[in-house]
Amino acid sequence: MRSLPSVTSLLRGEEGRVSKNASKNAKISLDQNSLDAFQKQKNSLVSDDIILSHPDFERNFDSTTDASDYAIGAVLSQDKRPIKFLSRALSKTVESYATNEKEMLAIIWSLNSLSNYLYGSRKVNIFTDHQPLTYALSSKNTNSKMKRWKAILEEYNYELKYQPGKTNVVAPPQ
Repeated sequence: MRSLPSVTSLLRGEEGRVSKNASKNAKISLDQNSLDAFQKQKNSLVSDDIILSHPDFERNFDSTTDASDYAIGAVLSQDKRPIKFLSRALSKTVESYATNEKEMLAIIWSLNSLSNYLYGSRKVNIFTDHQPLTYALSSKNTNSKMKRWKAILEEYNYELKYQPGKTNVVAPPQ
């Protein structure tokens, strides 16, 4: 049960519930919600929807990211065909970040994790369901953390695009 959440980052809403019970030294408490989430993740492993594609470095990449109160996740794809899934739980410190910061962290973390695919690529379209972030990147009134992250983002040939949350089925929900 401890490794299953990292394998099934596509699921919305369930990863955090299972991950919270899966820390190394924690006693695993399995209430009905946790059991249901675990079963849903197990079932997702045999879904026909999860077929990874090979990247074509001559074409643009898409990175769709999302953040919740307790986790961040992303999927790298081309033509809506997944190449790689990513997710991770947030530390207690990061859980206290503002929503803008969590969403930006999801982007920066995913770009760093996918840099071997993205450096030198034609372009990466970054999709976020957090529309205020698209405006925050053009604002000069940001904190030092956001300024550092914006500098990292500039290393990539990217375009940030808003995608409503209902159509963003990649990573953890709110």
